[in-house]
Amino acid sequence: MKSVTINFNLKRGLPQTRKISFDFDLTSLKVKFVTVPQNASLTYSTKIGGNISKETNEFSGLTHEGIDELYISASTTDETSVVVIVVEYEYAKFHTTKHKWGDNLKLDGMVDMANKLEVDMQLFVAGVDGIQVVWYRTMPVADDVILKEYSGRKYVEQKCLRILTEENMYPEIIDAEFTEYGIETIDFPAEISASYFEEIFGCGVTPRDGDWVLIPATNRALKISNVVSERGIDGSVLIWKLTLSNFYEEVDVEDDDEFIDHTQSHEKIFGAETMEEIENVINEKQNTTPQIYGDMNRSSIGSDVGYSVVSDGSYMYALSGGQDGLKAVVYKPVKEPVRAISMLVSPSEDCVLLASDAGNIAVVNGSLKVFGMSSGYTVEPYEKVHIIVSLFDKFTATQVIDFSGKEVYYNQDMSPRLVSGEFSLLYGDTEIGKIKLAKKVVLRKDGVKMATTKMETNAGSFFVIDDAIQPYNNPRAKESQFRTNL
Repeated sequence: MKSVTINFNLKRGLPQTRKISFDFDLTSLKVKFVTVPQNASLTYSTKIGGNISKETNEFSGLTHEGIDELYISASTTDETSVVVIVVEYEYAKFHTTKHKWGDNLKLDGMVDMANKLEVDMQLFVAGVDGIQVVWYRTMPVADDVILKEYSGRKYVEQKCLRILTEENMYPEIIDAEFTEYGIETIDFPAEISASYFEEIFGCGVTPRDGDWVLIPATNRALKISNVVSERGIDGSVLIWKLTLSNFYEEVDVEDDDEFIDHTQSHEKIFGAETMEEIENVINEKQNTTPQIYGDMNRSSIGSDVGYSVVSDGSYMYALSGGQDGLKAVVYKPVKEPVRAISMLVSPSEDCVLLASDAGNIAVVNGSLKVFGMSSGYTVEPYEKVHIIVSLFDKFTATQVIDFSGKEVYYNQDMSPRLVSGEFSLLYGDTEIGKIKLAKKVVLRKDGVKMATTKMETNAGSFFVIDDAIQPYNNPRAKESQFRTNL
């Protein structure tokens, strides 16, 4: 005896009809009421004929050919009603298979036996092989009573079952590659036995495009993007061929919150890499014309800050015009740890080169000090050198590159520290340019490249890239381009 459960979520004035299709001849059919409110009514009809007794709910009038479709309609006079019924049925031992191209009589039982063997083999394989998944069924939702359109889908039920994949491989992450048109994916194939699927979800239930699949072993959520049938010996559906794709949250789907917690969309998988690649290509920090309003790197610039041009075409701040020790250039706060600091300096006497919440990089008594620790390097007055400080997990490395691009000093201080927060340049007898605050440490072999590179190709790896360019003082930069003041 097989059975299928039917649920009606009724609204007043909106009757609903459910159809059950039977592949084979029936010997019995019975409808059981589970939940039927007083103001809800049910009617039955079949493709061939017959009726259902109101006393016993048993269908009568079966012939040898039997019925192949049963229609159950429900309506209510209440505002809303929920009706639940169960249809029980049993197939004949020798029966006629129903096809859209005609009936195929199998009284000799030979094809029937072959088909049964084929189905049994599929059921056996489904039970012992494959990967365990949680299948979430979705159903169309028809909210538009005027146009009779399906405006969306909703989650209806979930069951545990197994799907078959090639060599039982888990679709960890759907293969994808970046192209000039965005992210292109290669979908993952799978299959499931039609009889096995019906045993789990009920007679007549098939996989749908848009169903969801959760793989607990890898905590991956996927979507069924395509379903194709494969027929057996007698022409009936034997296997459902599935195509698994990356899951996306869609506005027309009533999601299940528990399922959404397991999803891995493109944004979650490739979001950080995509944003960094975009930032590298655009490089707004160096390619945007700096303005007093909306500067990409700096929070404020003092009015006494001057600007000088270096022989290689770069620029430096001239910081001798203001009161020593006051903030001249303030950068936007950095919340994450800065792992490397690089800048071109030319001090004429003792001064603070870079101030931060964790300490300063300064010239004291002609010697370079890094966050309070003497580096051992003596800075000659008016000497232009690149200073690179890398903050490793176990030590702090200081590297000095002369203006010609040659390393002249390297030292490791065994006192690691985390540096973040506000960074600023102070007024003093010095010129400073090419200021870079990086997200990653700079290895010694890469120090010269860091010092001599003008336009960064990996701008996403920096918090600040300041080329010391004088900002354009546009008094109307704060206004909308559509606004006029006449």
